[in-house]
Amino acid sequence: MLLIVKNIKLNSMSKINCLFFALLLSVVTACSSDDKDRAPEFEIVFPSANSTIVRSTDFTFSSVVSDDVELKQIKFSLSYKSGLKGIEEPWTPAEDVRTISGKEVTFTNEKLFKTTIPSESKAGIYTLLVTVSDKAGNEVEKSVDVTID
Repeated sequence: MLLIVKNIKLNSMSKINCLFFALLLSVVTACSSDDKDRAPEFEIVFPSANSTIVRSTDFTFSSVVSDDVELKQIKFSLSYKSGLKGIEEPWTPAEDVRTISGKEVTFTNEKLFKTTIPSESKAGIYTLLVTVSDKAGNEVEKSVDVTID
């Protein structure tokens, strides 16, 4: 930013104020750079919203995760949302946490939760919550509802 002032006489206090303002403006401009420290970005490609996953198969995930600086972690959790009443228990796998690094990581049919979906799991709607964090501490969450049948 270039500021041109012509033919203005300033007293010493005004000069100090102008210098302070110029310094403050340069600090604010330098700090407002959005080149770094943005939150990670991703879209859940699979499972897609309202898709059906069959019991006794793997629960898989596909996505491309990216960050402007460095990725740190991806976390998967699954919770039961609703379904038919019955004697079966909802499937509640332990949270699946993975360390990731680099600026971009691709997941293609990645098996989640280290097990297949138990055949005795309760059928119904489940919510997959995916949380991605980067080394700067930024975090983003996305979720998708799927049917387990």
